[in-house]
Amino acid sequence: METGNIRSASIQAELLSLDDGAFSTSLQPRGNLSLLLPSSDGSEHDVLCRTNNGLEFCPPKVKAHPTDSTPGFLSQKVDDQSIEVDLLEGVLKVKDGGITTNKIANGAITADVLGDNAIGSSKIADGAVTTEKLVNSAVTSTKIASSAVTEAKIADNAVTASKIRSSAVTSIKIAEGAVISEKIADGAIGAVVAGKIAAEAVDSVAIADLNITTAKIANNAITADKIASPSLKAIANLPASTNPNQMIVGGPSGWTVVNYRFEQPFTNANLDAAGNLSITHNLGVKYAHVTIYDEQDLIVIPDEVRAVNQNALTLTLAALRPLSGTWIVVVSR
Repeated sequence: METGNIRSASIQAELLSLDDGAFSTSLQPRGNLSLLLPSSDGSEHDVLCRTNNGLEFCPPKVKAHPTDSTPGFLSQKVDDQSIEVDLLEGVLKVKDGGITTNKIANGAITADVLGDNAIGSSKIADGAVTTEKLVNSAVTSTKIASSAVTEAKIADNAVTASKIRSSAVTSIKIAEGAVISEKIADGAIGAVVAGKIAAEAVDSVAIADLNITTAKIANNAITADKIASPSLKAIANLPASTNPNQMIVGGPSGWTVVNYRFEQPFTNANLDAAGNLSITHNLGVKYAHVTIYDEQDLIVIPDEVRAVNQNALTLTLAALRPLSGTWIVVVSR
């Protein structure tokens, strides 16, 4: 029997017995032989025979469902874009990339659906990682970009002394008026050398009361202009004198250096023939005090003391002649 003598779709599955050798390679169909094989769900598999090398089973065509009233097999209804028919297994499969965004319902992708490391950084929207999404201690130093920790990110009192590197706080980092007394530890400020103090930096309010002692005042540092009391200021304006025989006296016109004491040594040779000694003392007073000391520093009483004027007097020592050694006459105001 040749293929041409067999009517199309006339051979049913129940008429075939492959085990009994009903088909062999000697049967060479000259065209397509359509065999309808029943399935357990009531659908039909349309198997095509090929004409080369005997009979071969072509991929099945699967009906959608017994209740599907639309014409055509499932393989004819699949667009082969997102879903394909697995012809070997006789089932439908989703093609790679076949499920697009609009095919996924909201909330359909749960945590158990996601594989480990499935979500890369490019899949995370900007701002999607909120504080609640971070586990404690998840943000390490390597995760923080340079200069990312700004002032607003640092909590009040968060920067303790141990967090500050040595010498990190320079003068430009300290705000004006920021270093108040409470911020300076007792004894923390040691000796401040002169070079560290700016000119005019130490004013009167910076010096505690009664802390300028005598040792702190340089010689000749206090001038008359620095003295508040008029009387003390007058004393400060005293003229200088190193002569022990002079004194400073004051009056309505101010202070004056005057001679208050006159001292003159003399010997017997200084007396005139009458035993007189003329003294010019220039003390400015006529009636002055006169004291005479002999060579043994004993006070002696002259024969006579005559006041000549405000600046001179005459001593008479005739009864004490001849004088031994050097005597001293002292005239004072």
